[in-house]
Amino acid sequence: MPGADTTEKRRDIFWSTCIPTRALLAFAAYAASSSSRGLQLSLSFYLAAWGVGFMYFFVRKEVVERKVDRLLNVETDATEREKLVQSRETVRYGNFGGVVWWQGGRVVHSCLLLLYAGLTLLGEKFAYLFLLADLTYGVFAGALYYATGRAACPFA
Repeated sequence: MPGADTTEKRRDIFWSTCIPTRALLAFAAYAASSSSRGLQLSLSFYLAAWGVGFMYFFVRKEVVERKVDRLLNVETDATEREKLVQSRETVRYGNFGGVVWWQGGRVVHSCLLLLYAGLTLLGEKFAYLFLLADLTYGVFAGALYYATGRAACPFA
């Protein structure tokens, strides 16, 4: 993506877009928890889709990398080898051009978002706390990664 070609730029996007978006969603869920059932349901379905997406991309990357690694260990011609390497590279990098350091965190985010969605559908008034936990995890994971270069989740 143009404009996000360095780690510093991707860090700035993380802190200026990802975290504020999560904070806004957590606040919206909190505000909706005591008022509009329609807004609760809208947020619930939206964030359920987001949670499913996180899990899909987690599983996809794991499956593709394992498959490619297995196939690279057997004899393949140069053209096939190049295709395999390219498919692995496609899942290794995110929308902003950097390595997906939050791969393991996708599982955490997915579970928290799906818990929020499910509990909201069941009418649980305090489901928004799972979005607050999601925000807290995102801040912690981002701070750890950008300070040390280490991912916060052992699933990666």
